[in-house]
Amino acid sequence: MNKPKVTVIIVAYNAEGMRNIFKECLDSALNLKYDNYEVIVVNNGSTDRTKEILEVYEKDLKIINLKKNIGFAGGNNIAYENSKSEFVLLLNQDAIPEQDSLKELVKIAINDNKIGALGGIQVDYKKRDITSLGSLYDIYWNGIVPKDKININEVKESYYAVIPASFLLIRRKTINTLFPKEFFMCNEDVELCLRIWSRGYYVKLIPNIVCRHEFGTSTNTASKINLYLYRRLSYHAAKNAALILSVNRKLLPNTYILQILKYLLRSPIIEIAYFSRYLIRKFNYNMIGHYPLRSLTYLKYSMKKLSTISEYGAYIPLLLKLKNSKMFNIINTPFSSPYPIKLDYEKMIVTDNDITRSVRKFIIIKN
Repeated sequence: MNKPKVTVIIVAYNAEGMRNIFKECLDSALNLKYDNYEVIVVNNGSTDRTKEILEVYEKDLKIINLKKNIGFAGGNNIAYENSKSEFVLLLNQDAIPEQDSLKELVKIAINDNKIGALGGIQVDYKKRDITSLGSLYDIYWNGIVPKDKININEVKESYYAVIPASFLLIRRKTINTLFPKEFFMCNEDVELCLRIWSRGYYVKLIPNIVCRHEFGTSTNTASKINLYLYRRLSYHAAKNAALILSVNRKLLPNTYILQILKYLLRSPIIEIAYFSRYLIRKFNYNMIGHYPLRSLTYLKYSMKKLSTISEYGAYIPLLLKLKNSKMFNIINTPFSSPYPIKLDYEKMIVTDNDITRSVRKFIIIKN
């Protein structure tokens, strides 16, 4: 097998509180069963002993120490700019990769030049349950989730609108920039995958376990040191979701208007409902996405453009056209859907035939 070079990027921030998981992440990343790869770790302005933990590994990986935290997006961007490999594997500091994962992903990617990003099954640390596959949306940007719990052995190969950046292999030639420069954290993988689809490339998931990863481990650990972290992330969650609207302003203008209306109707209700909680826990507000002035933040940035918007092509990012899609459902908002559309898992599978028959590439019609 041709073995193109891969750069594994890990952004670390205040990882001392999850030292064992972090060290297992590093140990596993350095022992992948693939011959041609490097590991770059960005110490993202950590204020604990993360730097000392990394010093043990300085002979085996490239370490970039930053003086301040520039966010998940900024940290990954710096590592991306310091690499030249054909593929990049984004790996979270709390994700533990399987030893064969990189080899399996590269093998599939080099046999299909249309794949821009590739991922697999992410499971909990005990390998009992799925923690992530990918995200799908209907033509009105309502989220779509399985109706019932999926067992690991039931997962099938499929295309997704978005696969999490906690473990994601990216073909470098499909993008010019990794993440938008105005992003700090939240929704980076959404923007990246939408951009890859818009350029005519695919985002695909294979039915292999690629890593053990329980979402929120890093943030929960870091927030014990930085009490304002959740508040900062709440702001960026609103800002980034609004900036992503510029994608639809370019590709689906009618949907863009609908999304703004949906959000501005729904968000004030949530802000009022959670205001008392904010007052009680204002120094450690641990619910990303719900905080005062979210509506104003969203409205402000919904009129702006992403710095990466010039990279977008003419293709529609993967969307499903469903019979039960509701054009105006205010309890569903772009990229944050507490009450999404629930479908049988089999109806969520997007195959090569679906891609070939898609209208206005890539809108997939599902009954």
